[in-house]
Amino acid sequence: DAAGLPALVVRASAGGPGRTVTLRHHALGPFDRTIEDVETESESAIADETGHVELRIEGRYATGDRVLVRVDVEGTPLGAPHRVLARRVEVP
Repeated sequence: DAAGLPALVVRASAGGPGRTVTLRHHALGPFDRTIEDVETESESAIADETGHVELRIEGRYATGDRVLVRVDVEGTPLGAPHRVLARRVEVP
């Protein structure tokens, strides 16, 4: 951002307006391990009239941090959250 803080930005298409998109994230150490849902922090947003969402996390992670990022869409026809992304990323 303008202040020089690293930001994690997720832009997603929820497949329709009014659906909730949840971003779960957790800082990883130098070694991979299983991360349970209770360990993650989450941010949620509701899709706009075009069905798109943008979630931003600024200043929470430092450059070089490894972060587990998961994105789920709720309100799908099956009635259960649909995972659209699960990835380990390094903050640039």
